[in-house]
Amino acid sequence: ALEQNPVTHRIELMRLQWKEHVDFPKVNFVRWLIEADELKMIQAFCDLEQGDMAALPDMFLTLKTNFSSSEEYGDALMQEWLARFEDKAQLEEAAKRGLRIDWNFSPYKKKGKNVFESIMEHLAVCFPDFTEHFCVYLNPAQCMSGKAFAQWIKNALVNLPKGIRLIVHDFIGNEVFDSLMERTTSVNLVANLNMGNALKELMDQQSNPNDYQAQFTKCILGMAEAAKQQDVSALNKQAELALYNAAKAKVAAMTVSGYMCWGMNLQLLKKYPESFKAYDDGIGFAQAAIEKEGDQTCIAALIQLHSFKAANFIHLK
Repeated sequence: ALEQNPVTHRIELMRLQWKEHVDFPKVNFVRWLIEADELKMIQAFCDLEQGDMAALPDMFLTLKTNFSSSEEYGDALMQEWLARFEDKAQLEEAAKRGLRIDWNFSPYKKKGKNVFESIMEHLAVCFPDFTEHFCVYLNPAQCMSGKAFAQWIKNALVNLPKGIRLIVHDFIGNEVFDSLMERTTSVNLVANLNMGNALKELMDQQSNPNDYQAQFTKCILGMAEAAKQQDVSALNKQAELALYNAAKAKVAAMTVSGYMCWGMNLQLLKKYPESFKAYDDGIGFAQAAIEKEGDQTCIAALIQLHSFKAANFIHLK
């Protein structure tokens, strides 16, 4: 079982959605409708269901092949899928776990073969007792055309073998798969994970008042939230607390980062003189740490501070 925290709690919410809306024989296309900051959770959900921490009866597979053209995508997917059966390390690991994954896939190495048909043959040979669905998350690292990608999937769904489910994600406000959701075998899942609160919840759960690095991270998040609310007073308070915790942790680079975050958030609020001072104070602290204590960890942050200070300088004229 997963150790419960705000992130794994959201995974469990996704599993509940899946069981409630997807776990029906006819469903063969699932769209996760998400905000941009929820993408990693969709990827994590599919990754977990592929491993020892799986909780759903279906099998999952993520394919990340780039979508460059409709003509090439099917063959590229096949290459990615079959590569795992040519990887000796993967075969040995499967054998250790008592899994049989060796099968004669050579007929599918020819161009034009259907990757989903090859998956079903693999299941029939290696997992003859498996009666659930094999879910394929199509998550291309690069996609040249969302419209063409949607059309490719639409075509694939026409002759999709029974037992296969395709999964995609779609960004709210920039949807490309709407035309596929009119099908009776399609399911739309709205993630609604409120990831803006997840990291704060995680820090609240795990942080110890005497764990100065954790408290520092909370303050950095607090600065960002205060800037979002345009609350300069709260921003300054969080910045001071961040510097206090950095001093207690006795990590010079942390203090420099605190000044940099303070200056950046003030700059976002157009508090240019105050931002300039935060950058200046950070530069002074970093230079002292480097010259007097020989702390080389501050060098990269010092360069960044000078860059931000230069960008801010124009507003002081």
